Amino acid sequence: EGLVEELGALAARESAACGINWIFSPCAAVALDLRWGRTYESFSEDPALCGRLSAAEVRGIQRCGLPMAACAKHWVADGGTALGTGKFDMGGIGKAVKSFGLDQGNADCDDAELRATHVAPYLPALAEGVLTVMVSYSSLNGVKCHASRALVTGLLKEELGFRGVVVSDYNAVQQCGDSYSAAVCKVVNAGVDIVMTAGGLFGDLTWRRQLEELEAAARARLAEGGGEGEGEGEG
Repeated sequence: EGLVEELGALAARESAACGINWIFSPCAAVALDLRWGRTYESFSEDPALCGRLSAAEVRGIQRCGLPMAACAKHWVADGGTALGTGKFDMGGIGKAVKSFGLDQGNADCDDAELRATHVAPYLPALAEGVLTVMVSYSSLNGVKCHASRALVTGLLKEELGFRGVVVSDYNAVQQCGDSYSAAVCKVVNAGVDIVMTAGGLFGDLTWRRQLEELEAAARARLAEGGGEGEGEGEG
């Protein structure tokens, strides 16, 4: 734990020297299958060890003596996705679908398993005051995590009391609906605070157009007298 904390502080100081004050780490995922495409990001298959080391990295990053935010990711159960459910599709960036892949797949688990295996590693990081949390590309029981109000707002923000910033993964919004407008409404209503986007770099909507789509959807919703909208549908 001491070494991870020290390395976190080192990364934070180096990032600060480059003008960066936000590090997308630690990864609190529990890798349950060595074939998973993001196994290299996980500390362990042991939830308790993942939790301790995630907390150590948060301490190192956020207590380095400089203004720096850590980011626990990827919320949640990304390490439990099943073989055959994943594909490479970063919001339309990847053209080749690889059905045998585990990246961005689906995790089937009940509430008890979700909490004991996949939520548990986040608790020490939350207790250390991690400032941000990133949502996973993957799905839980067939529902995109980015579009799940139950996971983002209900569990993370309300039940666990997280008061920091929730950020999307890179171009993940586009995976949650047939149109950008529909997708971004699902994601924002689920509780995501910041949308991370390529901004048109890979042929999708420019960042300015994405903002316009979100603003138009919000104004239309307000004009209808709508509330929080739909955040539980499948993406």
